[in-house]
Amino acid sequence: MNSDFTFWGHNCFLIETDHEALLIDPWLNDTGAFFGSWHQWPPNGHLRDIVRKRCAEKKLSIFLSHEHQDHFDKSTLATFSSHPDCKVFIPAYIDKFLLDALEGMKLHAVELAEEENAGANIRFRIFIDDSGINHDAAIFVETE
Repeated sequence: MNSDFTFWGHNCFLIETDHEALLIDPWLNDTGAFFGSWHQWPPNGHLRDIVRKRCAEKKLSIFLSHEHQDHFDKSTLATFSSHPDCKVFIPAYIDKFLLDALEGMKLHAVELAEEENAGANIRFRIFIDDSGINHDAAIFVETE
């Protein structure tokens, strides 16, 4: 089974096989984040439709490491809200802001604890830092 690994800018990566895709921290817009004060360099908003098309016919998992707008971009995520087989995986933070926001967007959100594994042909687990005001996570991904 073949797998591809593509960097789309900033923190956004796509790992894919013939039938499955894992999209990490997608921030693909032209308007920036934090009231337009942060922008990707180089600009990558024009890539959103390309990424959407590459994921369209596959089982799609999206991983969001934390709630900052350059990792949790509502406009990019809305692109995938009509995907028939999409789950958004997030760390099981004590603060449920991210979970509540995704559910409000009608996205199928799944919280992962640090010991849990997810995925089929693209397997992943996460490592969580949920201390004080810091909420962040790293992801370990394994494919064939």
